[in-house]
Amino acid sequence: MLNFYIDESGSMTTEYTQHNPYFIIALVKVNNIKKLNRVYKYFVKKYHDELILCPKADRMFKDEKFVELKGSAMTGELKKKFVEFFTLTPGLFEVFIIKVDNKAVEKDFYKNTARAFNYLLKLAFQFLIHNKFIPENSVLSLQIDERNQSTESKSSLEDYLDTQLRLEEHIIDDIKVSYFDSANNPLVQIADVFANLEFTQLFNPEFKEEFEKIQKNGFLKYIFKFPKNKMAHRYRKKIKNI
Repeated sequence: MLNFYIDESGSMTTEYTQHNPYFIIALVKVNNIKKLNRVYKYFVKKYHDELILCPKADRMFKDEKFVELKGSAMTGELKKKFVEFFTLTPGLFEVFIIKVDNKAVEKDFYKNTARAFNYLLKLAFQFLIHNKFIPENSVLSLQIDERNQSTESKSSLEDYLDTQLRLEEHIIDDIKVSYFDSANNPLVQIADVFANLEFTQLFNPEFKEEFEKIQKNGFLKYIFKFPKNKMAHRYRKKIKNI
């Protein structure tokens, strides 16, 4: 079974694009769940005092008790330490990014954001499997932050991906989608930080060296961009049929 932990940054909107030029989804494929959980605990323990002093620490603490890592609440320096700390063990996890250009999508695409989210995941997994980033005929387990997902999205994503990837294309053997409050799932929190890192990088290239490092060391596997020019005309026709 291949385990993916998924979170997002930015907004699905074609409005206010100067503030939300992109919508980012981070897919973190975890190859050793127990070890990555230990690394997470060590990071929180080592940097607890710095985390609680962050200007937006109230997003990560409740009554001075640590609750969860939030990329949007961490300082730039802490995010750099996060990258350094979590990439000490080669092969521990792999990161795939979905990068949506809000200025380039049709307005109808976000008319139903649950539908759009599902479609983006389908396109990304199709691409990653066809291009050998993920083995064919795998069993996929997706764990997603529930707080940004609508009831409709929760109820339809598993069936939709199963239909598209297993029944129609025959490129996976099975898929299971689970939703968590990210406060109760440390590995979803890791996906949150990577999504935020990519989103922040689009405004301010202060993490350029970190991204170059994680790509060179094999942690950042691919950035899937949407829409691509060659597929733009396709999705405009297909989105109405989802």
